[in-house]
Amino acid sequence: MEHIMKWISAISVVLLAAGMLVGCSAPPEQEAKMLVEPTRWPGPTMEFFAGTSKFLLARGRISSHRRVTVADGVEIDAWVIRSRLSDRQAGRDGGLFESKLTRGTVVLLHPLMAGKAWFLGLGERLADRGWDVVLMDLRGHGYSSGAYTTWGVREKQDGKAVMDELLETEPIHERIYVCGSSMGAGVAIQYAAIDPRCKGVIAIAPPIAAVEVFRKMLFLLPRTRFDKAVDRAGELADFDPADASALAAAQKLQCPLMVVQGRWDMLVPVDQAEAVFDAAETPKKYIQLEHAGHGAEIGRTAWLAGQMDALAAMEGETAPRIITMRLPRADMP
Repeated sequence: MEHIMKWISAISVVLLAAGMLVGCSAPPEQEAKMLVEPTRWPGPTMEFFAGTSKFLLARGRISSHRRVTVADGVEIDAWVIRSRLSDRQAGRDGGLFESKLTRGTVVLLHPLMAGKAWFLGLGERLADRGWDVVLMDLRGHGYSSGAYTTWGVREKQDGKAVMDELLETEPIHERIYVCGSSMGAGVAIQYAAIDPRCKGVIAIAPPIAAVEVFRKMLFLLPRTRFDKAVDRAGELADFDPADASALAAAQKLQCPLMVVQGRWDMLVPVDQAEAVFDAAETPKKYIQLEHAGHGAEIGRTAWLAGQMDALAAMEGETAPRIITMRLPRADMP
């Protein structure tokens, strides 16, 4: 599955780069749509290789498949994987009883132009380590409905609505952690800032804000034309692009933050991840991967599952720590 993810990731990056160039000569309406109308096919393609929801359920790789309708009518498609750790103990009558062991619930949020299958491997590793896991297609992606992405403005509320319903209807832990990559990292931070149940967030290559990403996507446009494209994108998706800011959300966090950044990331520069990290005033950790670019989570599933354990241990910390790590290939799963 990892090599398939690498292949899809590479194609997605090429498509994004091509879109940046095409956008420089596209009509104004098309420029705006490029910013908020994601290519949908990668999410279903990932699920084609990973297996349909019915297939994964039949083989016990996921525990349930849910569709949750949020406030504006958009349906969010989600998988739940319950903790696979259990404890067998002898009862007073001499029989055995089994209890599920869980440390909390981890919400996994995929990058732009991906889907919930992006983090399926990580979700299964986390379940093996005693975590309940929720994977969801963000609006406009995969099998969720909605035509547009709002880069966190509506997605953070989607995440809260999904967790509200799942905590009422699924046997998962109410202690929530969230992990996201790229656009999903920005959504993760914005979600964590509004849900007091969230006890920690891992952000992999978080962009400062949607507008900063838009500048890269339409980097050759004159400023006046760029501003018009951004304004029109906001009208199409019914949100204010200025509100989609991981930097502003990081300042409001009440839970620990871990930022993971590849040193050679060409899409989200290191200084953006560092700025998001610096903005947080909670216990925090910055990990720079020396031999990684964008999509630093690819090939590091086991390591990242361990970082979730480390994040859970940060709640008692009062001072920030900065860690630079070198991961040789031998350490990669």
